[in-house]
Amino acid sequence: NNDNNDNNDGIMTRSKSDGHHREESKDINGLHRQILSLKDELEKTKHKLLQYEIFDENSELDIHALLNSVDSITDNEENDNEEKDDKKEDVNDTQELKNEKSSSKSNGASAWKQIEKNIKKGDGSYIDKLIKFTKISMSENEEINCFKILESATRNNQIEIVHKIISSYIGVKLGNKLLCYRYDNGYQGYTILMIAVTNGFLDIANDLLDYYEYNCVNYNDENKLFEYLNMTDRNGVTLLMKACSSDKIKIVTW
Repeated sequence: NNDNNDNNDGIMTRSKSDGHHREESKDINGLHRQILSLKDELEKTKHKLLQYEIFDENSELDIHALLNSVDSITDNEENDNEEKDDKKEDVNDTQELKNEKSSSKSNGASAWKQIEKNIKKGDGSYIDKLIKFTKISMSENEEINCFKILESATRNNQIEIVHKIISSYIGVKLGNKLLCYRYDNGYQGYTILMIAVTNGFLDIANDLLDYYEYNCVNYNDENKLFEYLNMTDRNGVTLLMKACSSDKIKIVTW
């Protein structure tokens, strides 16, 4: 019995010893992995420091330069994040404008109300994106076209938007055809200049004349400025006749 007890004690002792060795081996393996991981991180850090030229192989570490570089990297990351936010905003605006144009085919009146709302607010950035991303139609038959936008901008005295339309690729391509276009739907053949003058928006009228004259000089347009001023509506009424009938001395003087 004593021999059996001794054998059992020996087996238990060896079992405990084996378990202890396994635990030690596990701890050593874990520590080894941590050391390898730390070494890898140190190599990466060293590579980054060399990359940003904070120190070279033969110099001591400049801690101030290191801290400054971290600030610089942080600033760059913030700038990158701001640029990403701007890009996201542009993408969202672009998608919104594309959706508006898409919806205009099925519900043009609704799409136009949204555009005119932004014109009334004088939202120039919205018009910039509208011109850039949706390629506003030059056909008067389309629900959203350059003639309609120019008329709304003029009627609402939004001179900045008027400038954007007449100086855009559309305005350059159409030239004085844009300015000589005749509006109906309550206007009886008014030109955009007539709309500006009869509403008393003489700053817009002056800019329209400058733009017309510029086109005549640079594109050898046959129409002259005097002829543009003397154009009549569909009832044969000239701009001066309209000014006199308005009873506004400022317009007549202009």
